[in-house]
Amino acid sequence: MLEELWNNKSVIIRNYISILRDNITGLITILIILVLVIIYAYLRYQSFKPDLTAIETFTDPEPTNIIQQPPATLNYQITFINPGSQASKALYMACNQDYLSGFNQPNIQARGFDTKAELERTYKTMIIPITPAEEKDITSKLSSILDQIPSTRLGKLSSWISQASIAKGAHWLESGMPHTHANTMIMNTGWFVNPACSTYFHELFHIIQRNNPEQFHQLYTSAWNFIKVAGGPNTITGLETQITLARMNPDANDFSWIWHDVTTSKYYWINAIFTRADPASLLAVQYLAYPLDGQTFRYLGSQPIELKNLSSFVNMFGIGYNHYHPNEIASQYAEYYFMTTHEPQEIKNKPAYLAFTNWLDNLAKL
Repeated sequence: MLEELWNNKSVIIRNYISILRDNITGLITILIILVLVIIYAYLRYQSFKPDLTAIETFTDPEPTNIIQQPPATLNYQITFINPGSQASKALYMACNQDYLSGFNQPNIQARGFDTKAELERTYKTMIIPITPAEEKDITSKLSSILDQIPSTRLGKLSSWISQASIAKGAHWLESGMPHTHANTMIMNTGWFVNPACSTYFHELFHIIQRNNPEQFHQLYTSAWNFIKVAGGPNTITGLETQITLARMNPDANDFSWIWHDVTTSKYYWINAIFTRADPASLLAVQYLAYPLDGQTFRYLGSQPIELKNLSSFVNMFGIGYNHYHPNEIASQYAEYYFMTTHEPQEIKNKPAYLAFTNWLDNLAKL
C-alpha cells in the first residue's frame, strides 16, 4: 500500500493542491479567526496581569536642577477632592458664586463657550478623578520636598497644608492654568504626572491670600505702593471699555488696584486685557498699564504701556510674566521664597522682592 501511495504521489499532491485552491477563501478565513483568537487571549491575559512598574516606580516630578532627596520623614495631611463628593459640590458652588457669576461675554467666549448657561453647565464637570496611586505619589513627593524647607519658613504656612485640598482639572478647564477656588487648588493633568512643588506653593499662597487679605494688603500698600480704590474699578472713569475686556482670574479678580510709581509720581491701572472683544482663548491678552490722573483716578486717554516696557515697574518687581496683579506677584515670589533653588539671581535684589522677604520673615504665621 505504501508503495502504491509512493508511486501515485504526484497525482495525490495535485489533488491536494486542487483542494486547497478550491477552498482557499475558507482556509484563509479560518487562519484569520485563529490569529484573532490568539491575540484576544493574549490581551485578556495582559489585562489581568499586575502592573508592577506602575505600583513600584514613579517619575521624578521636580526640575532636573534639584538633587534627588531622601524619603519624607514627616506625614503631611494632603487632602484630595474627587467628582461626586460633597466637597466637589461645594467647590462648584464657590466657583459659580464667586467667579462664573461675574463673567461677561468676552470672558465666556475666551473659554470656548457661546452662552453663560452653557459655561455654567460644563463647569459642573470641571474636575476629574484622581487615582489612589496618584494620591500616594503626590503625597510622597510633596512631603519629601516639604521636609527639606527650613522650619523657620515652612512654619509660617504649615497649618494651611492640611486646610487646603487638591483637585484635578479637566483638560479644557481655564486653558490648563492652575488656579484656586475657596480652599482648593485645581491642578492640570500634567501636574499629576510631574507635581512641581513650586506650583503647589504658588497656588497655596492664593488660598492664604483669600483667607487673610488684610495681611497682604498691608504689603501691597506699604511696601509695593499699590492703592486700593475704595469704590471699586467702576469709579475709575474713562476705563469702562477696558474693564469689560479684563480677563477674569479667580485668584486675582479684584480690579480695584492702582500702582503708584513713586519714581515718576505717576499712577497706573494694570491688568491682563483681551486683544479683542471676542477673544479666541484665555491667552489672547496683553499686560497693559493705563496712565491715570493721581487726584481723581481718571484715565488720561494716552496710549497704554505694555508692562514689560514700563521700566520703573520692571525695576521694582523684576518678574516678566503673570505680574499684572499684586496677588500674582506675591504668589510668584512665594515660589522663590520657599523653593530657593528656583530663586533667580536677578530677582534677589529687586526692591519689591526684598520687601516681600522682609515682610514674610517678620510674620510668625500666615
